Amino acid sequence: MDSRVRDACQYISDHLADSHFDIASVAQHVCLSPSRLSHLFRQQLGISVLSWREDQRISQAKLPA
Repeated sequence: MDSRVRDACQYISDHLADSHFDIASVAQHVCLSPSRLSHLFRQQLGISVLSWREDQRISQAKLPA
């Protein structure tokens, strides 16, 4: 997996609770344009950035307290 996609995943995971989430902030963090990040994400993970984030939020919510 591309290190920028891996870093983006980590950044998203670290900011799951942020109510003002946007792809631009993730892209800026990994030094990519939002469109390039979206392209790489879909190419390597087969899912959009927003869908991946939603899946992570659901997974975290299912964890026992």
